[in-house]
Amino acid sequence: MVLFIACIASFMAPFDSSIVNLALPSIAKAFSASFADIILITTAYLVVIASLQTTFGRVGDRSGMKPVLVIGVVVFTCGSFLAGLSGSVSQMIVFRIVQGAGAAMMSAVAGALVVKAFPVAERGRVLGITLASAYTGLTAGPAAGGVLVQVFGWRSIFYVNVPIGIATAALAVVYLSSEKASIGEARFDFPGAIALTAFLVTMLLALSGLAAYAWETALLVLSCMGSFAGFLLLERRKGTVPLIDLRLFTQNRLFAAGNATALMNYITASGSLLVVSLYLQDVLGYSPVSAGLVLLVQPAVMVLTAPVAGALSDKISPGLLSAAGMFIKVLAFLALSFLGVSSSGESIWLPLMFLGLGHALFSSPNSNSIMSSVPRDQIGLASGTLGTVRSAGQSVGVAVLGGVVAASMPAGAFAALSGGSVASGRTAQLFVTGMHYAFLLAALLCAIGILTSLVRAKTNGGTGRGPASPPLRTGPARPEGRDAGIGENPI
Repeated sequence: MVLFIACIASFMAPFDSSIVNLALPSIAKAFSASFADIILITTAYLVVIASLQTTFGRVGDRSGMKPVLVIGVVVFTCGSFLAGLSGSVSQMIVFRIVQGAGAAMMSAVAGALVVKAFPVAERGRVLGITLASAYTGLTAGPAAGGVLVQVFGWRSIFYVNVPIGIATAALAVVYLSSEKASIGEARFDFPGAIALTAFLVTMLLALSGLAAYAWETALLVLSCMGSFAGFLLLERRKGTVPLIDLRLFTQNRLFAAGNATALMNYITASGSLLVVSLYLQDVLGYSPVSAGLVLLVQPAVMVLTAPVAGALSDKISPGLLSAAGMFIKVLAFLALSFLGVSSSGESIWLPLMFLGLGHALFSSPNSNSIMSSVPRDQIGLASGTLGTVRSAGQSVGVAVLGGVVAASMPAGAFAALSGGSVASGRTAQLFVTGMHYAFLLAALLCAIGILTSLVRAKTNGGTGRGPASPPLRTGPARPEGRDAGIGENPI
């Protein structure tokens, strides 16, 4: 039952993230929203998850995993219900922030619940099942979103979370047992959590181009730089369990290169799905159901090929496999950059298939390499760090690639596109031009990811089966709990 509850919690956050992409054109039409508003509806959710996930994981270590999960499910469910009632874009963004906070709580403790419930010999298998449920949510989102939007309207994609959330909260209250705190008397890093949140929020706002004046952008950039510098200083303090151990980046080349490559991968993955979803519905005129089926191609291929890629990483250098995956993504993005205002279906779904293959060939080996590059007592922390990088990359991707498209369109053009006023085709052509540059940028980022992957192929044989550097001396041994005992999970 614990595994079942953890799987539902792992399913809900990525499902909601992917299902919303199908509804964005309908939401934009309903509220006459600008492209910047649409970007913020997505990034508000992702940036909250990125900035709070590690924090809530630490809260779970101190207060127990059960209350964090139950409160997270309740907050997520309430946020979903309120988002469905939204009467304006500003209300939608606020309620998406509430959703993100609940999703961060659920995601932070789902894996830890499984680790505590199962013996060591079974942890790898059950954690793999939990991860598969997250991929299932990502896969089911586009298809489910298309059907719900077309049949019941865009508000239904939020209401569908309500019965699931109520059932999950009830099961968690009844079946999950309470446990004692596991990190002793160590002082919680509240200042570090605040600084990390401030850094990610200001960075996303600056990248999304939402500031109306140059001085506002400059203020956001200065705030971003200041909060990042403050975070670096705060994480070096003694006597605190840090949110992110910075020495993993400065003393372990495999770990640093793996996370840098993961950042490039997730920037391109999330931003490209948003752009393609808008292109299919607003330029080519696909129905939500048809667009959902096209978008289903990429995660479906990823789910089918990821286990094979993970198995190969035990025999072939994960660095080489990751580089191969990024190379495939470069070719796919270059193919997508040739799309026009009247492209055929196969010119869309074939590159999406290769994007799924490239992502699968990259993701599992890269995660394996990162987890195998650290000592056993730091695998939990490495897992949390990778999760933060993943969420931050998704947030940056939506802001950057969406911002490139928005920069190619004059004010009000996207609202006209979503409203169907495209008789001349001028607005659609502007969107396609911006999309062209966005996919070229994605190809460039993946090309950089090839280089950072190859760095690991030359380190320790690139096998990913042992620490690439001596174990970091971080003072007293880490306590049992979220930061320990996850080493059996190669993902």
